[in-house]
Amino acid sequence: MADFSRLARFLTGTSVGLVLGGGGARGLAHVGMIKAMQEEGIPIDMVGGTSMGAFIGALWAEERNYVRFTQRAREWSVGMTSLWKKIWDLTYPVTSMFTGEF
Repeated sequence: MADFSRLARFLTGTSVGLVLGGGGARGLAHVGMIKAMQEEGIPIDMVGGTSMGAFIGALWAEERNYVRFTQRAREWSVGMTSLWKKIWDLTYPVTSMFTGEF
């Protein structure tokens, strides 16, 4: 039913878009914004963003389940602070400092 509601909003020009900004750690505040919108019953039909906002928006577009969404955002933020992941990601500085695998 949600897909038909989204289609109806699109056809009537009342779609709701969410655009999220960048800002590193502040970007995780977008998780709370999405929670507030869900609690108020505001549908999110399309998502856009820059930098960290693009990541959070893509994660929301993929999951669309708030519990799983917050779980994956938390896993990612914990992984970003891992010293071992940074050490294993090092490469020869011919083109870059990090491989980008982790």
